[in-house]
Amino acid sequence: MDVSVVIPLFNGEEHVRETLDSVLAQTLSPREIVVVDDGSTDASPTIVEEYSDVQLLINPADGANAARNHGFRHTSAGAAAFLDHDDLWHPQHLRHLSDVLSDRPDSPAAFAGKATFYDNETPQYSLASSDVKQYDPWEDFPKNTLGEPALALIRREALRSADGWSSEYEGCSDYHLWLKLAVQGPLMVSGSVTAGHRIHGNSYGDNLRRREVKQYYARHINASEDALDRRRENGLSVKNYESLLEAHRATKQILQFLLGEDCKLAAAAHQIDENLSQASQESTIQMWDILRWYCGPHIEEVGIHRFAARVLELVDRWTDTDSRFRNLLRDWAFKRSPAGELIRRYPWSTSCWSHLIHRGYQKMGVRI
Repeated sequence: MDVSVVIPLFNGEEHVRETLDSVLAQTLSPREIVVVDDGSTDASPTIVEEYSDVQLLINPADGANAARNHGFRHTSAGAAAFLDHDDLWHPQHLRHLSDVLSDRPDSPAAFAGKATFYDNETPQYSLASSDVKQYDPWEDFPKNTLGEPALALIRREALRSADGWSSEYEGCSDYHLWLKLAVQGPLMVSGSVTAGHRIHGNSYGDNLRRREVKQYYARHINASEDALDRRRENGLSVKNYESLLEAHRATKQILQFLLGEDCKLAAAAHQIDENLSQASQESTIQMWDILRWYCGPHIEEVGIHRFAARVLELVDRWTDTDSRFRNLLRDWAFKRSPAGELIRRYPWSTSCWSHLIHRGYQKMGVRI
């Protein structure tokens, strides 16, 4: 299968050479490699120009998603892979995913496993598992469980039918695209770990969460709503997804509370409980997972104990004490709060003392 590679670039002089080397080391050579510069002010475009096999373009719009779309329009292969300028691939990455797509002509895209690594580390790839499974990201709606663009190989016509990468949902466009692709057919996920996602102090997602977390969260909600509309337009069932979306909308108020701001807590709590009443325990957990991910930089700033105290304050103000979501938050905060804080808050609570006794036994290595 012919493959094109598109790399959006912005001030990537520290990493782009290693990224390009990982593309050129592929055992399945791409038909074309296109790098789209998105207004870099460092030496990264000059580094790219050193590679005679790489085409450097200038993004006529603004943002990584516009760059991906622009680069894609300058390619011609039957499938496209998108790699950020700081991520890496194992040499077998493109060949493996190409074989997966060739075996499943009904699938719009195939995904590799991800090896997350830090700047001073090497990705821990693994080809030990050749298992390939069919996966529907709608099963985990509204959580992105597939991950970053570097993991995917997408059929050209499928990407066109999905209208490409949306610039409207900055930071959530991969999640949005995976849902749109899944409307077209089954996505295939490999057990082989051949994509390396780099974590560093200037990573895109971290910057968005620090700079504009509430707007970022709102885009996630809007991306979920748009993807659900597409599912409905394609005649697919939206049962259960609509209630999950309503709960997702309400958690924006919870996010504000956890960030230390005022919010419409009572109304949000009621809406969450109402819309998660028929949802699975896994869906409830995933709502909390999404919130915690967005709160990540805030948690680092205030510390886990202060954040857990804020969660307990939220729990104490939740009207329905039988709420599954509320009790999930309580259990999370109990595990991360100092004993003194719990005793101060709940001196007469049986559940508090039971938790502390259980914690004490765990520290002594006693199973109960």
